[in-house]
Amino acid sequence: EESRLLAERVETLQKQTSESLAQKEETKMLAERMESLERTNKSLIDRNESLAAENKSLSTENTAVRDQYQQALRDNSALIDKAVKATEAAEAAKHARPKISQEDWREVNERVDILMRENDALMEELKTKNGEVERLRLEISRQGKNLNTITQDLGDTRDHLTAVQEELDATLQRRAQLERELKMSADELMAAQNEIDGLHAEIRRYGVELRGALGKNGELASLEKRIGELEEKEVEGYQDVQRQIEKAEEAHLDRDKALVREQQAQREIQRLAAKLQELPAKCREKSEAEIAEMRNQLMADRRKHGEEMNALEITCANLQAQIERAVRDRRAAESELEKVSRHIPTENDRLAVTLEELGAKQIAERGEEAYRRLRRVERELEETKEDRVKMLSKLADLEHAHKNLNDAKIRAEKQHEADFAAVNEKYESQMSDLSSKLEHVSEAHAKTCREMQQLLILATLQSSLQSARARVDELEAMIARSESLRRDLATQTAEEKRVAAAVLARCREAEGRCEGLRRRVMEEAAKVGEGMEERKRLQRDLDRAVLEKERLERDIAYQSKQNDTGRLSARLRSAAADDRREDPSILHHTSTEVHNLRAELNRVKQRARAKHPLLSIDISSDHEEDDDDDEDEDDMELGLKA
Repeated sequence: EESRLLAERVETLQKQTSESLAQKEETKMLAERMESLERTNKSLIDRNESLAAENKSLSTENTAVRDQYQQALRDNSALIDKAVKATEAAEAAKHARPKISQEDWREVNERVDILMRENDALMEELKTKNGEVERLRLEISRQGKNLNTITQDLGDTRDHLTAVQEELDATLQRRAQLERELKMSADELMAAQNEIDGLHAEIRRYGVELRGALGKNGELASLEKRIGELEEKEVEGYQDVQRQIEKAEEAHLDRDKALVREQQAQREIQRLAAKLQELPAKCREKSEAEIAEMRNQLMADRRKHGEEMNALEITCANLQAQIERAVRDRRAAESELEKVSRHIPTENDRLAVTLEELGAKQIAERGEEAYRRLRRVERELEETKEDRVKMLSKLADLEHAHKNLNDAKIRAEKQHEADFAAVNEKYESQMSDLSSKLEHVSEAHAKTCREMQQLLILATLQSSLQSARARVDELEAMIARSESLRRDLATQTAEEKRVAAAVLARCREAEGRCEGLRRRVMEEAAKVGEGMEERKRLQRDLDRAVLEKERLERDIAYQSKQNDTGRLSARLRSAAADDRREDPSILHHTSTEVHNLRAELNRVKQRARAKHPLLSIDISSDHEEDDDDDEDEDDMELGLKA
């Protein structure tokens, strides 16, 4: 069940890492999108400047046309006055001139009609030009407002992206620092493993020496001291493993914090994306492509993080196996010590049982601690999911509000267009009234003066029309250049996408190679473990052979003693008499050795309790066993006295 829970936890962590990588990729793509938007903003600023220059030139031309129109009106008034005077002079001198023929009058009337039609056409063209100038002025004003809004949004987005980039850089630095610390910890663990191997070799050497010097009690004390030192080193190794586990948990917490920050960045990015949806459709498609590329990059980084977490978990498992191996080696050393020190079997058995109970309690507590950590991680994951659901609901609300704002904007634009149409109709009606008045005044005066006025207006309008056509040609050329520039940018974008796909393929190949190397390392580690198990098995076989040899030697000695019983009876009786004479000294010597051994064992227990906090749970049982040992010792002394 614990393995299944750990597997589920690993899958959950991998999913979270993949989501983190996707968010990082989206952030990167958003940064690239912001760069493209900055370029677009720059081009829009240039276009706005060009439109402003055009507006200025058109305003100048419009002013010139209005001045010409006023001048024409003044000339028309002067010509009307001259015509009135000429008419009066003609009426005064009509008797002196010959009468005009009917054909001449018809020809003059036809010319006047032609000039009037041309004047009407020119007036209509003038109205059209004025309307176009007003429309261009409104369009330039609207583009300027939109440009200011987009510039402000781009500035805010750039600041936010800078902050997000700084947070990502800080997270990467922390991750690099954690990797360095993990590497140092691995080196320290390797050194500790080498030291443990050396200690095992020393234990075996001491075992050989003890088997060769069974009669030396001083070697027993040194061996117990060495065992105490080994226990201290084991406790230190366990503490190092705990520190490594705490570092791994801190790294996990840092990763969770980074995930939270990335989620916040994602929410901010979504908000900015909602603002940027007002841009043209082409920019939106390009941004979506860039976001997909960034998501792929984040997925790759998340997979890499998952592999690193797997490596950390494998390292922790290896450390746990090394600790268990050290416990087994310690038990083997204790069994060897039991074989050597057969004169105190009760104490040795008690120590072995105590150590086994401590090992079982350590394993149980570690399992409970791992289960508690797993449950805590699952609770944190559930809380993260709930926060994500809340943020999605908030995002839906924001999208609904954005939709309402768009509807309100559309209604406002329609209202503005209706108001503009009403104002335009009013302006056209005023212009039609003025033109009708002008035509009435023109028809009321001399036709010859109106012909001159019409010719002057025609020449002016022709020059204005030529300049307007030239300006239209320039604008069309600018549009063609911008279209070619857009095609070039699209080509560059496609090329960059192909390069990114190639780089992604190379990254996947590198990941495959790393996976193969990891499998090979695991196979080599399994082979090394099998070799160590084989070496232990051979050592056990050798120990059994040595014990069998000693048993045979004892059997042979016992058989020889049975054969020599008759010869040795007298010697044994004399030795018994000597022993009876030396009973007080033997009793004193035996009691002294027992007290020394007991004091040394108590010192070993105190050191173990000071170094290993788990030993404090067995203090009461140790006291009870110490009381039992005191009673056994008293019984032993009474037996020796008897």
